Amino acid sequence: MEGKRGSECLLKSVSNIDFNPSIGWNNTTVGWTIFAQTKLYPLNGATGQPFSASVWFKDFGSDTSLQYSFGLVFFDSNQNRIESNLYGYAISGMKTAQPWKYMTVDNAVAPSNAVYVGLQYWSYNGHGNACFSSPMLTQTAHSTGYQPDVGNVVSAGIINGSVINGSTMNGTTFHGGDIINDANNMSKFYPTTISSDGHIYTTRFNPVDAMQTDLSTGALTTKYRAINTTNPNNHYEAYDTTLQADQIALFAGYTNGKDMSFTQSVTGSNQEGYVLISPLDGLTLHGDNQQITFNGTSDDVTPKGIFITPYGNINPNGTQNIWYVGNNMNMKTASFGIDGSGTYGIQFNRSLDIGNFNINTYHTITSSDNGPIHFNRADGKSVDIFAATVNYTSLVKSSLLSVKRDVRKADTAYWAQLVNSIDLATYQYKTDDNTSHIRLSSIVDDVNVTKQWQLPDVFISRDEDGKLCGVDDSVLLNATLATVQEQQKEIDQLNGHLLELEAKLNG
Repeated sequence: MEGKRGSECLLKSVSNIDFNPSIGWNNTTVGWTIFAQTKLYPLNGATGQPFSASVWFKDFGSDTSLQYSFGLVFFDSNQNRIESNLYGYAISGMKTAQPWKYMTVDNAVAPSNAVYVGLQYWSYNGHGNACFSSPMLTQTAHSTGYQPDVGNVVSAGIINGSVINGSTMNGTTFHGGDIINDANNMSKFYPTTISSDGHIYTTRFNPVDAMQTDLSTGALTTKYRAINTTNPNNHYEAYDTTLQADQIALFAGYTNGKDMSFTQSVTGSNQEGYVLISPLDGLTLHGDNQQITFNGTSDDVTPKGIFITPYGNINPNGTQNIWYVGNNMNMKTASFGIDGSGTYGIQFNRSLDIGNFNINTYHTITSSDNGPIHFNRADGKSVDIFAATVNYTSLVKSSLLSVKRDVRKADTAYWAQLVNSIDLATYQYKTDDNTSHIRLSSIVDDVNVTKQWQLPDVFISRDEDGKLCGVDDSVLLNATLATVQEQQKEIDQLNGHLLELEAKLNG
């Protein structure tokens, strides 16, 4: 389909215009108002095909609340606009007169129910004074701009200031602008170059750096090269970014010497880090500075969040003190203190399973496989446990002969003597309140140099450093048993004497 074009200028609003006229509008509107529409062009079955449009626009001074819209619109068989497939270009009004602006609408694909196509001009919310000129509608994915139908054919030579329509050019290199005037441009780059092999290059130089973008089939590569360096090894800062169908790759490193021809690669030994984003492998980080940074919300004046390092570790950013996992701040599953002072701990707010070990939020520690729970030191031996009141069903002491040495029969009289030397006392702990019951036990005197409370040292428990801990109830209990045995001996003797006396009295 050939392009529909126009050049005339109309100074009043019309409801329907052909493709070639232009239109000016000086009016006021409240809601969206259509002030002009081209005649509808039949598609003749060209659904699924891309269309594009362009127009020149000039604002002579409008309310800043006003919006203008230039739309490429498809219509059904009843010439009703198909609302689900709208393509357009919108611009806000400007208080003062503006230069001509070029508007384009690209890649508008005709839907399956489209029968006609046309252009529409809209305004919204305010007073405006503007003009649309030289509209162009073409059956191409990208707008071609206004093209007068002059029917020229160019076969050779240099063309200056001309418009070329419907031509095919082979084996040609196009340069945009003049050779960049910069002392570092030793390769004589142009601002834009389209090479005969299909690459499109754009290049820029400034006093600090040089950049080049290369667009080729299936890839877009941007290169950054530093112009100055203080590195003693003559390394110049460099970055390469490549966008492909299956990966975005960002490389950081350096070049050996100044690379103003963009020929050195930022890979291999010249590479200091990279970031890869791929639908196949996800996100890959490598390097000293490659990390994922979270800086907080719009309410945070200074950065606040976390860093995820290349090793996958989580570090605090700014004043962030904790990192949590959960539904939201009020429904944390677990929170982890990550502050540098160590003030914030680790908190789990749900049942925690560690192998066969379960800790829930109801003060319960459970053996999931119903096996015993052991408390051991790092060397495998049992560790001391400190607690207040202990409620238990049964108390078992390991007393297997197979684990003992130097086993001798105890002198029960000796142990009974020691037990009988103990001073018993009633008391309360300093942390007890008025509702606490009275307590009874022996006393480990850790206050007075000259002990005021008698307790043989064998009944006193000490830690690995020799510090007093309390009473060793295990020894005391068995010493009490020895006392009972000794007292039983005395009872048996007394019973024997009693029987002798009874026999004498009865004899």
